[in-house]
Amino acid sequence: MSQPFPQSSASPTLGKVALFIGLRAGLLLGIAQSIIIIYQNHGPDSVYVLLTGPLSLLLWVSAFLGSGYLTARRSGKVSAGTLAGLWAGLIGGVFTAGTILFETISYYWGYYDFETIIAVLAASLTGLILLILLTMGAGTGLGSLGGLIGQSFFKRTPLPPLTQYQQQNEPPQQQTQTK
Repeated sequence: MSQPFPQSSASPTLGKVALFIGLRAGLLLGIAQSIIIIYQNHGPDSVYVLLTGPLSLLLWVSAFLGSGYLTARRSGKVSAGTLAGLWAGLIGGVFTAGTILFETISYYWGYYDFETIIAVLAASLTGLILLILLTMGAGTGLGSLGGLIGQSFFKRTPLPPLTQYQQQNEPPQQQTQTK
């Protein structure tokens, strides 16, 4: 009768590292994108407003690549970088969608009646859900790309020695006699 494989404790820590880095990157990304959105809507009409689009794209790409890179560099697994990118995309997308929803409500609040505002919000929700799905997909793809880069910088440590329990369960080796 064969014994089951010992359970590895690497999976929970791998998920925790990906979650921690993904949440941190997603929050920073959401806050930065919200500042950019508010600046676009309420800032001065200047040439700098035209730079917010490329700045946003650079921000999203670097956050997704960075979260995948940092996670894979810590864990040595590309899958952890993919998971971190997914978390960063989810949190950043939800935060950005919330800011867009708030800006939409504040724009229409004083000028239109309540039914018109509800109709605009209902129409906007489809686009916001697609925005969240798009950021999750881009985060997954770019997080795995960052994970590939980060995996190459992973410092491999030697495996710990076998515990006494694992040494006892090994089958005995046959000794050959030499004459």
